[in-house]
Amino acid sequence: MTIIFNARLTISLQYVKIITVNIKNRILSRLGQQEYITIEEIAKATGLTRQGIHKHIKRLIAEGVIKKIGTTRGVKYALKDKKTDNLTIELSRDCLLHNLKEDRVFNKINVQYDLKHLLRKNIFDILSYAFTEILNNAIDHSKSKRSKVKLKVDNYNINFVINDQGIGIFENIKKKFGLEDEYEALQELIKGKTTTAKKYHSGEGLFFTSKASNKLLIKSHNIEVTFDNIKNDLFTQKIKYKRGTSVNFTISKNSKKRLKTIFDEYSNEKYDYKFSKTAVTINLFTKEKDSYLSRSEAKRLLFNLKKFKEIRLNFKGVRGIGQGFADEIFRVFKNNYPSIEIETINTNKAIDAMIKHIG
Repeated sequence: MTIIFNARLTISLQYVKIITVNIKNRILSRLGQQEYITIEEIAKATGLTRQGIHKHIKRLIAEGVIKKIGTTRGVKYALKDKKTDNLTIELSRDCLLHNLKEDRVFNKINVQYDLKHLLRKNIFDILSYAFTEILNNAIDHSKSKRSKVKLKVDNYNINFVINDQGIGIFENIKKKFGLEDEYEALQELIKGKTTTAKKYHSGEGLFFTSKASNKLLIKSHNIEVTFDNIKNDLFTQKIKYKRGTSVNFTISKNSKKRLKTIFDEYSNEKYDYKFSKTAVTINLFTKEKDSYLSRSEAKRLLFNLKKFKEIRLNFKGVRGIGQGFADEIFRVFKNNYPSIEIETINTNKAIDAMIKHIG
């Protein structure tokens, strides 16, 4: 009896193995003919229950043969392409900016690498938004004939760099607003909502892009500014001369950030994105300047800040301020815009004494 039982068991296992191989081959055969397949399609082709199908699907995924795309009811399965599914993508393209459409550039990359399915939805949305915003800035503002676009996706991060050989972002802001130098232009940019083409832009795209990133680095001429959302800090430094503008965007593939959340945080209840809730930090110290004396310097600093509800002045590295500078900020501006809160951080005793004197 034992021998007969073992024989039957052997025959049964062989039968299960044949069925498993047969189902596997039928799934792979269908995927060889079409891009995606669903559980419903597999059930119709094999007659298996959903529970039975899931066992075969899990095995094929574990073997690295197929991949799962989407979630819940929208789940599909496709053959795993090792060229893209090892999650390492690197590309570099030169773009002629004349009549270029930034969305078409991104859509071509998306189609080529199937980014929409390779990335989580929140990350794909952020990448699509940030990439098109930065490329659009190069098209509309840089006055450059060409731009070089680089994109890299690995197991951990998504990074793109858009580089042009144009006028330079800080030089452009300086000229448009009649500022003294590019460091004043840097201050304008840091304020958040700055645009040199109001007819076409609100100036919010770069701001939202900086908030959506883990890190956004901008280089132009002798200035580098880094928006670091991991450290929740902002850094500026003087660099070796860089022609044009380079914008370097990085976000983690596992980031929980969502565009709607970012928009909502810095918008009013009607979602018109007018920065009604924004608090802006102004870092006064630069390598070119460590003291502020005149009323005109204060006016330039305060330019375009009345749209914010909170202004945070960071005096780290600043040695001193003049009476005219302090009076313009802490008396004149404050009296004109009493609802705006002005906070000071990293002041020294001399600066505190001057502010107290004005108050």
